[in-house]
Amino acid sequence: MRVSLEFRLAESLPVNASSLTPDLVLGMPETELHKTCLDYGNTTRELGSLCRISYDAGVEDSLLFCGDTHFLHRAGFHMSGGRLEIDGPIGPLAGAEMSGGELLVKGDADDGLGLAMTGGRIRVEGNAGNRLGGAYLGKSHGMSGGTIIVTGNAGTEAGMRMHRGLVAVGGDAGDLAGLEMRAGTLLITGDIGRSCGLGMQRGSIVGGRCVEVLPGFTRDCCMDWHWLRLLFDHLNKNGVIVPVGWQHCVFSRYSGDATGISRGEILLYETEC
Repeated sequence: MRVSLEFRLAESLPVNASSLTPDLVLGMPETELHKTCLDYGNTTRELGSLCRISYDAGVEDSLLFCGDTHFLHRAGFHMSGGRLEIDGPIGPLAGAEMSGGELLVKGDADDGLGLAMTGGRIRVEGNAGNRLGGAYLGKSHGMSGGTIIVTGNAGTEAGMRMHRGLVAVGGDAGDLAGLEMRAGTLLITGDIGRSCGLGMQRGSIVGGRCVEVLPGFTRDCCMDWHWLRLLFDHLNKNGVIVPVGWQHCVFSRYSGDATGISRGEILLYETEC
């Protein structure tokens, strides 16, 4: 059964949707769901007064947000299972601290998507904001598990302090991608902004073109990286169109950052080596 929440907000105020996760909502009686209280701006309102709730027994178990979804903050926060679909753009911190389940966004996602997530799968059919799969400000751990796929572009600090997992961006990324990265894989099929991999210790950043390669990185070699072919095939099946030339896997490897332990790597596609 699918539970649909169609938000129609009289005022353009943020709604804290952190308590509306599939593992909680799908097992909740209808009367109780209507009376669930949410933070709406600086007040508290019952869910039934903010949205139209409907049920569809002929669809697989899932939770759907539609309508004025852009004003929903923390959608899928701390989600541990189930499927959450968002038919439209979503506000900040969607999927933050997520540990399981699937989050699908059919629109753009604001800042902090998948922040500090430990597991599960996020897919965005649009662009993502800053700190995609990154860490809370002042915290040492970013994403430590799971998969994030963004078919469009990403903002600054994508993969900030990643410890594990996969972040794949089908377009461009802003400055400071892979900032202080510890492990995991960050793939950007388009252009990467300035200061990519600054302070990284381990992990892999794969990209098409980097605006600048920092002095802390050393070009080691140019090779046919077979493991990337498996990754590209997986991404192509999931809507991230990897450039055709990349299937030949001719990439230059840069190791760094020398300001740390120099065990990270940036792999950049090369037409000639």
